[in-house]
Amino acid sequence: MYADVLFEVIEPSIIDDFNDELQIVAKAIKENPTWINLIFAPYVTLNDKYSWIINLGLIDMLSGFLMILIKNNHFHHLSNIAKFFQRRLDKSRKIANISLYTPKLPSNTDLEIIKRNLTKYFNGYNLKITQFIDSSLIQGYKVYYDGQLIENSVKKYLKTMFESVR
Repeated sequence: MYADVLFEVIEPSIIDDFNDELQIVAKAIKENPTWINLIFAPYVTLNDKYSWIINLGLIDMLSGFLMILIKNNHFHHLSNIAKFFQRRLDKSRKIANISLYTPKLPSNTDLEIIKRNLTKYFNGYNLKITQFIDSSLIQGYKVYYDGQLIENSVKKYLKTMFESVR
């Protein structure tokens, strides 16, 4: 919900800078969990916590948002908020960030074939592909996008064939 509201109220002229800073802060918090402990520490005053945020030198809109999260005890949700904000921004720009799993890195020709096969699922979207190796695959690929799986692999074919014989 925070991500949706942010997306609606952020001015288009600063949305990229806002998102860049949001992603950096979320990553830093994730990599340094002691920050969460300090934010929730009862011995640290709210004004001290706000001062920390202000001293980061972030865009005013982001500083204000982080202070709201602190005040409402929702700062621990920052990583998810950043992830959902990025998704919302990408969808508005027709960008599909997908994770591609293959048994080995595909050649450029194979990658182009996979992209062509995926266009029916992502019609009109620009595909931004992050590649991973999945040694459990025999041949083919699996694609994850927004919590959904598209699988075109020998492993899936064999599993489907085996289940139909039962």
